[in-house]
Amino acid sequence: MREKAVSEVVGSLLMLVVVTLTVSILIVYGNPVIESNQQIIRTRNVAAMMVATSETISKVSADVMPSARVRFALSGGSLSVSSDNSLTLYVNNSTANLYTLTTTPGKIEYVHGDDKTCIECGGVWSKGSTGAYIVYPPRIKVQGSNVSIAIYEIRGSGSVGGKGFAEIEIRYNSSETKIFNTSGYVVMNITSEYAQAWKRYLEEEGFTVSSEYARVDFTYLTISRYVVDVRLWV
Repeated sequence: MREKAVSEVVGSLLMLVVVTLTVSILIVYGNPVIESNQQIIRTRNVAAMMVATSETISKVSADVMPSARVRFALSGGSLSVSSDNSLTLYVNNSTANLYTLTTTPGKIEYVHGDDKTCIECGGVWSKGSTGAYIVYPPRIKVQGSNVSIAIYEIRGSGSVGGKGFAEIEIRYNSSETKIFNTSGYVVMNITSEYAQAWKRYLEEEGFTVSSEYARVDFTYLTISRYVVDVRLWV
């Protein structure tokens, strides 16, 4: 009986050691996997919410609705409205400048650790350890010699953070459209934290991109400028 009791105790101790080692291994090796999966899910959710917000901005900008609200899950990150970017646009023909626009388009940006996602000029852009990339394209299109450029400006400031939800209020401010039915070319200069992604997108659309500007020729050009006011709170 005594030997059996000792054997059972030893067996229980061995089982406890095995369980402890298993839990330790799961904590050491499994936790990074769990965190990685959580990051992937969070990144996808943020991208989807940003695209939905961009679409809402588009509707308000077109005066389809005077204002709208979007509920945004913060998931431990921060959401802000800022204006640390710039855009300059020139429309020229062979002899003269036809139109110039210099503006601060602003952006709505979500940050969690080293990962960032923003709405800028109507597009949705992300940036992480591998660099900047496009999530959702801006309304800048080149079809042959017909060029269409829609510029969305976000006015406002402020930041919220935490694990709850943020409310984004979007209100129509103003809009204007310019049409150029003549041969010419557009020169754009965009200063942005997501410049790498902008460069790739504009090149794919047919712009010639250098370190200083992007250029495209046209025979018919439409430039639409939309301005919205944005407010954040929790």
